[in-house]
Amino acid sequence: MNNWKQINNGFLNNSVEDNNLGSGSGLNGDAAIKAGMGSKKADETLIAFFGRINYVFKDRYVAQFSIRREGSSKFGPNNKWGNFPSASVAWNVSNEEFMKEQNVLSNLKLRVGYGVTGNSGIDPYQSMVTLGIGDPYLNPSGQWLQTWGPSRNPNPNLKWEMKKEWNFGIDFGVLTNRVTGSLDVYKRKADNLLMTSVKVPSPANIHSSSTLNIGSITSSGLELTLNTIPIVRKDFQWRSTVTLSKVFSNKLEDFSYSSADYLEFGGIGGYGSLGNAVRLYKGSNIGDFYGKRFAGFNESGEWLFYNKEGEKVTADLIYDDDKTVIGNGQPKWYLSWTNNFQYKNFDLSFMFKGRFGYDVLNRMNMFYNNLTTLQAGYNVLNSAINEGVSATYQYSDYYLEKGNYIRLDNITLGYNFKNKNEKWPSFRVYVSATDLFTITGYKGLNPEMDDTGMAPSMEACGRTPVTRSVSVGLNVNF
Repeated sequence: MNNWKQINNGFLNNSVEDNNLGSGSGLNGDAAIKAGMGSKKADETLIAFFGRINYVFKDRYVAQFSIRREGSSKFGPNNKWGNFPSASVAWNVSNEEFMKEQNVLSNLKLRVGYGVTGNSGIDPYQSMVTLGIGDPYLNPSGQWLQTWGPSRNPNPNLKWEMKKEWNFGIDFGVLTNRVTGSLDVYKRKADNLLMTSVKVPSPANIHSSSTLNIGSITSSGLELTLNTIPIVRKDFQWRSTVTLSKVFSNKLEDFSYSSADYLEFGGIGGYGSLGNAVRLYKGSNIGDFYGKRFAGFNESGEWLFYNKEGEKVTADLIYDDDKTVIGNGQPKWYLSWTNNFQYKNFDLSFMFKGRFGYDVLNRMNMFYNNLTTLQAGYNVLNSAINEGVSATYQYSDYYLEKGNYIRLDNITLGYNFKNKNEKWPSFRVYVSATDLFTITGYKGLNPEMDDTGMAPSMEACGRTPVTRSVSVGLNVNF
């Protein structure tokens, strides 16, 4: 058995207990030298009440109403509770008398719904002042003492983020349900957006960033699901499902932030101070890459960019008002296509998926395909010397690529050994593979990346390639 423990003393007072072991001075006997350990504790409370009413009339008209009241300790004293109602109605048209006279539509249902949901996805204590250890203090007696101070700005007005959504849908079936599906159109608005590490003036604030409720986002789109049974024979069946999603809009509709005209996200990192890749103004599309427009290289190998007048200039002559929206990392289309085949005792299934209509910031190319980042004395391929960028890299649309792709996500082939004698088990052997191939023009490791948040589709420098796997299995049913 392995034993593990941490011991420290010399704390400011006994209320610290084991919540911050690194704040004591007993480990090294000197408060001027911080302990090489740490610990933390966080508590949160969530309370919810829920009620729902369902009503069905003649199996044709359906109504549902619900209310959810939730309280979270994460928010300010006057904003801990939120009310989240929802309502929906549906009409089963296929159950009406007049539908019995036709044989084309086997199912038809119309739906409309409205709902409000809440988001509390932040760390605890963001509305409160919390204390943390600071730099040591040398008192007049020559003794180093540990100091404490506020570790964050309080925000007693912090409240729930609220998402309101309208949904209009239709469920359908034709040819005795050989073809079924659904179509949903949605419109969403998220108010009181919760954002962390928002820059604020300091002073008047203790720290230069806070957690705030800022503005609202509106989005709209559609989602289509189509299930088909193209072939049904005695020894052969084929079933197929296609799911298609289209994002019409996703905008920062309102921006209630007086300290700046815009917000920035997506820190680029690496060598130099390249700042953030995404800038959002009121009315901006979520995921807008904002930066310089590449115009080539001059004879000296220096970067050239277009200024706002359309002139080619070097990087030192590009100013903030020369920058503009250079791309967007939010996919506009999502696709998945699943197929299942059965032929006698064989079964085959596979799924394709893809995303389309978005840009990817290839930071791997930015950092590693640039000779200025290589240490002297390293062996370098001739192709890197001849094709790599020799000037210090600059963030611009030079490193943006189309992320469109379609991938064979998984495929499985199996064979079933069926026994007529029920006393004996049945067997199924199969071979399965994932990520067999991807069709894309993207030159990085993987065009499929995080598409959530304010700065989607930024390839991280530490990403690993997509893993292709093949497995063989045996199922035994008794």
